Amino acid sequence: RQVYACFNRPEKITPAVFDSWLEILRQVPGSVLWIINDEPRVEERLRARLTAAGLEPQSLRFSPKVESAAFGQHCALADLLLDTSPYGSGATAVTALAAGLPLLTCPGDTFASRLGASLCAATGLKELICSTPEAYQERAIALGRQPAELGRLRRQLLERQADLPLFNTAAWVGHLESLLERLLATEC
Repeated sequence: RQVYACFNRPEKITPAVFDSWLEILRQVPGSVLWIINDEPRVEERLRARLTAAGLEPQSLRFSPKVESAAFGQHCALADLLLDTSPYGSGATAVTALAAGLPLLTCPGDTFASRLGASLCAATGLKELICSTPEAYQERAIALGRQPAELGRLRRQLLERQADLPLFNTAAWVGHLESLLERLLATEC
């Protein structure tokens, strides 16, 4: 059983994105979609869409928001984090990636829609950046059918964390300082 997750705020979940997720659930039997949500009305509406799509109620799981300290532990229970569009994941994805949860994303034309792709690139997960919504859906289905690949991606995140640009703050600060020094030298 694969656990797909969306830990973004519910207002980021568009009808088109949710319909894509329903198709993913349909194509990966036994899989579930886990959403963090504290709004009963959101749960009602998403459950109604799930039912209308002919999927089993247990395919959709909800849990309330958790403290930041516990969030990383939640990430260990999921297999793949599904990004939203056109407003993607930011700090939530950083925390999930640090906990070893791979992020699947499909960037758009705006900064808010491209952040997930930047995070994937900075963690060596360029193969999880999809060029179209269709490719995003197909990749989520393929990964749902390949638990060993999802495990490899999780291990890659956890084992290489010290080398990944997203988590190497000292190197980032060093590059920024160097850039600022060169800019100052050019101006002076």
